[in-house]
Order: sequence, then structure tokens, then C-alpha cells
Amino acid sequence: MGVATASVLAPVAFWTAVAVASVMRPGYDQIASTISRLSVGENASVMNAGFLAYGILTVAIALVLRARVETALDRMALVLLALSGACTASLGVQWLIWSANGIAPMSAHPALSTDPLYDVVHNILAAGSFGFSGLGSFVIGLSVRRRPGWSGYDLAFIGMALAVMVLSTYLSARIPSGQGLAQRVAVVMLQAWVALLAFRLYALGKGSVVVPAPA
Repeated sequence: MGVATASVLAPVAFWTAVAVASVMRPGYDQIASTISRLSVGENASVMNAGFLAYGILTVAIALVLRARVETALDRMALVLLALSGACTASLGVQWLIWSANGIAPMSAHPALSTDPLYDVVHNILAAGSFGFSGLGSFVIGLSVRRRPGWSGYDLAFIGMALAVMVLSTYLSARIPSGQGLAQRVAVVMLQAWVALLAFRLYALGKGSVVVPAPA
């Protein structure tokens, strides 16, 4: 059950990094503050290690699952997932690059750091992480519609994609109330569809292939 296990280990690694980084940041507000604020400033290496680990595992999961599906839509969804993982890992890479050149200190809300370029790059990568994965969930939902053995899964995948879309819109509007909570729910939705897909594939044939769609 390697791929299914990895789809659980990736979120565990991510949320462990969030928990540890939060403890190391006195006064950090889980409800009001986004996860990204843990990726700059003091002890930022913990959260960025989490970004790297989660992103790399996500790309690996997408590559393995892509070899086990049959339809073009299935493969498209997993390409989108891999792109999302690459964006997440790149958040950690960005921090490493900037750190080597003297990263600007953390700034007050709404800016992340005192370096506007750092913020622009970070925001683009974060948007890619959410956008690509949310779209992947939507595409896989369309792909499994009316497919034998997948009854109800289409609604679950599409529902999670719509939740991410709504929450991402809320985040992009920079409404000050509950930014951290909204982001955390969105991240859980992104992680849940991957685990759901991996475990369903496992249940249908120990992770072999998705049952082909009817003609």
C-alpha cells in the first residue's frame, strides 16, 4: 500500500512542520495567521523543510499514480497535482535561495517580508499550489463520473475543488478575519482528494489501474 501510505505521510509531514514551527513562534495565531508567515523570520527553516518534503512527496505520488490510470482526464489531473507539488517544494527552494543572499526580515500584515520581490514570487508559487491541485481535484471528479466502482466519488472530488476555489478567493481578497483558518481548511481539502484517490485505487485493485470509463 505504498502510494496510499505516502498520501497520508505527506500531510503528516506538512502538519508536523506547521505544529513545530507554531510552537517555536510565540504569539502565533492559528486562526488569523497564514501558514506562510511561519516560512519567514525566526526558525523559518522548519516550515520551509515542510514545504520541501510535502512538495517532493506530492510529485512522487502523482508520478506513480499517473502510471496506474488509463484515461486522458485521469492523467491530466495527476499532471496538475505534480505541478502543485512542484510549486509547494519551490516555496522552500525560494527561501533557501533568498537566505543564501540575506533574506529580508518578516514584515507586518499584509506583507510577508520587507522584500516585495520575495512576496511576489512566494504568492505566485502559493497560488500555483492551490490552483493546480484544486483544478486536479475537479478534473478527476469529472473523469470518474458514471464510472463503475466510483459512485459518489465524483461529487466528493468536485466538492473539494469548489471548496478550495471559494477559500482561495477569500484568501486572495485579503479579508483580515480568519485568514489562517480559511487557508488550513483549503490545504486539508487539497490533501484529502489525493488520499481519497490513492485509497480508492488500492481498494479497486491494490493500486493497479482505474477502472476504464464505459464507452
